[in-house]
Amino acid sequence: MRTPAGFNLMTQPLLPVNIDTAAKHFGNQLQHTLQTWLQDVDLVEQQMYRLCAEPAHNDVLLKALRYHLAAGGGRTRCKLALTAGYALGLSREDALAIAVGVELLHNASLVQDDLQDFAHSRRGQPTVWSGFGINTALGLTDLLITAAFAGIADVSRVDAIPELIRRLHGAVAQTLHGQAYDVGQYDIDQLDSKLCLEVARAKSGPLFALGLELPLVAAGYQDFVPFARDAARAFGTGYQIIDDIADRDEDRQQGAIANIVLALELEVGEDQARDVAANMARNYLHLATSLANKLPNQCGYLLDELAEQLLGKLKVIIDA
Repeated sequence: MRTPAGFNLMTQPLLPVNIDTAAKHFGNQLQHTLQTWLQDVDLVEQQMYRLCAEPAHNDVLLKALRYHLAAGGGRTRCKLALTAGYALGLSREDALAIAVGVELLHNASLVQDDLQDFAHSRRGQPTVWSGFGINTALGLTDLLITAAFAGIADVSRVDAIPELIRRLHGAVAQTLHGQAYDVGQYDIDQLDSKLCLEVARAKSGPLFALGLELPLVAAGYQDFVPFARDAARAFGTGYQIIDDIADRDEDRQQGAIANIVLALELEVGEDQARDVAANMARNYLHLATSLANKLPNQCGYLLDELAEQLLGKLKVIIDA
């Protein structure tokens, strides 16, 4: 069975997660908190806009921001931060502040990624740079990044803010290094699966990790941060591998060589490359689940749920 023309499984939302199932994992005392997800996601978007509009505003940048946010998306990283924060006992205000920071950085990465890739559409509409121009896209990227740091400043535990800022910067730096690899110019003889894995890990892992790392730091569970970081980066790597599997033919046509399946074709042959990549993705997602289950108060529950959903999408892609 083939997916319909123009349909990309990897662009379909991973959420919503079943609230009743989630409540069983977290315990009944958190069921009411979990039922605030949808309302809180709306609050996150309102706060994102407010931070970008203060202390002064530019109508062009804010129009581009409204346009970008209206395109939708799963808000997966935002929900990961919210649910982890709630599970760890953070106040609603602190969970929101962290989710806002994480979601602002993710959206900055989307606007910049589209510009660097010269992508003309995202989620069925023109990208920010193609609709508003390169200069507006650059300005909006910078605005979203700085707003993320302003959002984290709202966390009530003042002694935790320096570490939260350091981790925010670390995620931005690692993501930018990964993106620099991805848009770099390589000769075909430089292409190998190890390089592609490094790109996948650096591009997708750090911003997923923030959704768990920051709530743990704010709640005083610093010792568990390495588990959260490794779990989220394993998830991000698995996600990127599945994305490469889904995009293999398109990337081949466009000459994009930083695709792990294309790299594996040179190492194990075209017939086996996709199956090898699929096994790698499964291993990374199982590792993500194992590590997420080591986190306190089951705050990694949502990452576990997302990994299971990705495994289901991988099966559909492989069987197509």
